[in-house]
Order: sequence, then structure tokens, then C-alpha cells
Amino acid sequence: MNNINLSFSERICEQVKLKKSHAVVGLDPDVRKIPSFIIQKAINSFGQGPEAAGNAIFQFNQLIIDTIMDFVAVVKPQLAYYEVFGSSGIDAFWRTVEYAHSKGLIVIADAKRGDISSTAEAYAQAFLKK
Repeated sequence: MNNINLSFSERICEQVKLKKSHAVVGLDPDVRKIPSFIIQKAINSFGQGPEAAGNAIFQFNQLIIDTIMDFVAVVKPQLAYYEVFGSSGIDAFWRTVEYAHSKGLIVIADAKRGDISSTAEAYAQAFLKK
């Protein structure tokens, strides 16, 4: 069946059947938890700051996507972790979306507000900068 003619829910059902999995993988890239070799490579290429963080986030997401793409149908990036780095973070978000799509994954943006403490903290950092 031509995927373009399917509704969003039909596409999800199709992928769940194909992958035999209901799992959704959250992409919540807290830079404090990204492996140091990825962070260091980004700092070496972009210096310290938001551009390096955005690049590290995208590189980390690529590794995750490459690892899970055959086993899950959907990824769910948590926007707070991207927004905290301004335009560099938003760029990492969109690059992640495009990369996930290129690997056949469905993307659901986790963009709710008033969330759990860790994402609420990231939203506060993004929007309440001094």
C-alpha cells in the first residue's frame, strides 16, 4: 500500500505490524548524559557552546536511531532538551527528525509543557535565561 495515502494512525499501525513492536523510543538528549567521546568531538569541532551541544545531540541521536530503527516504529524527541540550546538545539531537533524519517521511522514531537521535573527544568533554562 502507498504510505502517502495512509492516515497518521494507519501509518503507525502499519509500522507496528511490520516491526512487531509497540515500543516508542524517546530521544531526550540531556547533554550531561551523552557519552564524553561525542561531547569532546563536538567541542573539538565547534568549540564550547550551543553549536557544539547541538552537534553532540544530533550525533548521539544518530547512534540511537541507527541502533533501534529495525525494532521500533516511532521515535519521540523531547523538545525541551533541544530548545535549551536555542537555534543550535532547534537545528539539531530538525536534523534528528529528517534523519529518523530517512530511516523509515515515524516521529512524534514531545512538545508538551508542564511536564516532569527534568524537562520542566530544561524549559526553564530555555525560556528564563538571565
